[in-house]
Amino acid sequence: GAPGVEQRNWNRTNDIANTGAGTTGGLLDIQGPQAASLVDSVGDLLTGVTFDFVSGGGAYAGRSETGTPFGLLFNSWIYSGANVGTTVTIGNIPYSEYDVYVYFGADTNNRQAKVSSTAGGATYSFATDSNATAANSLAGATYVETTDTGEGYPRANYAVFRGVTSSTFDVTTTSVAGNVGIYGVQVVGGGPGAGAAPTLINGVLRGNRFTADFTAPRSGTYVFERSLNLQDLWVPVGAPLTVSAGVFEVVDPAVPPGGKAFYRVRRE
Repeated sequence: GAPGVEQRNWNRTNDIANTGAGTTGGLLDIQGPQAASLVDSVGDLLTGVTFDFVSGGGAYAGRSETGTPFGLLFNSWIYSGANVGTTVTIGNIPYSEYDVYVYFGADTNNRQAKVSSTAGGATYSFATDSNATAANSLAGATYVETTDTGEGYPRANYAVFRGVTSSTFDVTTTSVAGNVGIYGVQVVGGGPGAGAAPTLINGVLRGNRFTADFTAPRSGTYVFERSLNLQDLWVPVGAPLTVSAGVFEVVDPAVPPGGKAFYRVRRE
């Protein structure tokens, strides 16, 4: 995801046929992390949230940008041709206010198009900019947001609809010429920092005790966990921590068996 809202546990669909004549789908097309269901960024099931899409053309898989900041997010998309829209709709969103990041593009750069949302109350123009200059290369690859509400068509690969309060969000891309589509839609709720991941920083071994600073991007309950080899189950270290956004110290009071261990913090 874009800087500041990087996340894990993206919901992905199964393979969608490239009919060139349009296709529709929804929740039953979700393949993972949980089949026919949506999960949030920590992997928890989003009960009651709906998802539907209407693609004017179909679906297409291009190069895997595994060496770029995009990763696999920009590998495949649902698309439409000139003057035919492709729409994604998400319903029963559980946030009273949220931001939506919409990622778009094509297999060719510089195609002019617009992305609009009735719920988001805005329409932005852009020229596609989702392909690196070489396959699997970092050269020229970066997230670029469009904020152009006119006819400027700046090079971009995502837009943000901020402060949305509707329980249903819709987004449509329409191209001026050529196929353009949607790679992904990311709903970020819960206030500033909601999409950011908790992190451990300044980790040190003091005597036989591991300590670190834990950065909480927002208020909530977090669990400090340990694994001995990244293959065994993660084991909680101490009780869950209910904190406000900020930086807090965490300590493992146990001596790691074998003299080593791996640590993480996750939000419940």
